Amino acid sequence: MKGNRIIAVLLILAAGGLMARPARGADPGELAQRRQMESFAPRLRFALSPPLLMNLQDDELSEYYDRGLGIFAEFDYLRLRNRFGNGIDLYGRLTYRYFWIRDSIVERNSDLVYTENRLHLLSLDAGVRAVYGLPLLGLLWQGYLLAAPRLLYYYAFSCEGRSGAGDRETHLGSLGIVGGAGLEVTLTESASVFAEYNYGYTPVGSPRRNTDGHQAWFGASWRTFVQRH
Repeated sequence: MKGNRIIAVLLILAAGGLMARPARGADPGELAQRRQMESFAPRLRFALSPPLLMNLQDDELSEYYDRGLGIFAEFDYLRLRNRFGNGIDLYGRLTYRYFWIRDSIVERNSDLVYTENRLHLLSLDAGVRAVYGLPLLGLLWQGYLLAAPRLLYYYAFSCEGRSGAGDRETHLGSLGIVGGAGLEVTLTESASVFAEYNYGYTPVGSPRRNTDGHQAWFGASWRTFVQRH
């Protein structure tokens, strides 16, 4: 049900973007500058999620793995934009997230058998993004919504066990879904910066634990010319 709602919102936003028109009486110079920016769209996007701005949704996992950071690289392989720069992008995104258990948590939790614990999450998304933008202060501001199925690889490593416990590794895989919203600001025709929020559901293990919690991303895009419709 939630997935259907996300898809419906994306289609409504895209339809509105494709039908948008500029305001009458716009300054010709500003209009030309905007048209130049609108004729380009992101091709490659890179982002970072710093510590304290991402988490694991599962309560037990997040209680221990309370610090994490992430990076992603994205390739927009299909960009359907109208002459005002609004429309839909299809993308592939590779995301790496890294979590660890701080020493202070290990010290106050005697039930933790291992003193060194690391969690690595590698995911691949094939998503759709609906984009709508407006000019402001000489820049192009574009809001967007996104949704994607997610393929996840989960790898946990623990070492330096108490009472002589040996190293332990856990390998898991899962399928899930992620959605989000963001704001991208075009600085030049070939460069833009963005902020994005993600939330998803990708469960692993037994019992099922959701590894996709709240994620805030900050990044930059390389923009190239796009054939507009």
